[in-house]
Amino acid sequence: RAPGANREVADNDRWSVAAGKFGALLGQESPMTFQNVNIQRGLAWSVEPTISRGVHVSYTQGPWSGTLEYNDAYYSGHDRAWETLLGYAPTSNTNIQFAAIVPNAKAPSNPTVTVGNKAEYDLMLTQTFGKVQLLPYLLWVHSPAASALGYTKDESAIAGVLMGTYSFNSALSVAARWEQVKNNSSVTDTSPNADLVGFGPGSGGTTFTLTPTYRHGISFVRLEYSHMTVQRATPGLAFGPSGTGTTQDRIGLELGVQR
Repeated sequence: RAPGANREVADNDRWSVAAGKFGALLGQESPMTFQNVNIQRGLAWSVEPTISRGVHVSYTQGPWSGTLEYNDAYYSGHDRAWETLLGYAPTSNTNIQFAAIVPNAKAPSNPTVTVGNKAEYDLMLTQTFGKVQLLPYLLWVHSPAASALGYTKDESAIAGVLMGTYSFNSALSVAARWEQVKNNSSVTDTSPNADLVGFGPGSGGTTFTLTPTYRHGISFVRLEYSHMTVQRATPGLAFGPSGTGTTQDRIGLELGVQR
């Protein structure tokens, strides 16, 4: 998902082994804006890992592919996690993928995540129909109880994302994303791992994003509108100066050159 400082240890037609920094295997959105159909990444992306340091081995055979990675768990620098990606592409227009990251159940928080022991499971589809490309995915997050961390309950969250692009021609296209994320905890849940979404225990959020793009040669311009609504947020963790606003609108503009 993102370029990294990697060293290829071994490589042939089917197997490859590499070590270094890698983009996360989960999700349909990447850290770099130009790699995504929208400029701004979504709520589900913000829950997922972004970059890791470790070693991984990949295998490809016909329509099947797989990657297994041992890394430092949400870029912690000290904890460890297994991350994997399994793919099946029966045609050039269809790709089904399952990805997961499973850290140590006792992994504490670190500068990149407030809940460091959360496991994540991601089911993704990339499907092309003529001028339409669809990129939906489902994300499930689970943080187990851990007495050493003060986590008194098993907690979980879920996200569903509908994302896609329609190309009118080689110059003009439009992308859209709708997503819903939700903590499965209650608003009165006091376990420190009850908030896996970021707006407080029992909270959730919905976003809609629309991104038209115009390309000419190697240059492009993208204009974007995004609307978000947060549900059952803890006061202070939502929008506005007081953190109590329930909606937010964003406008984005991106100019770039891409070969």
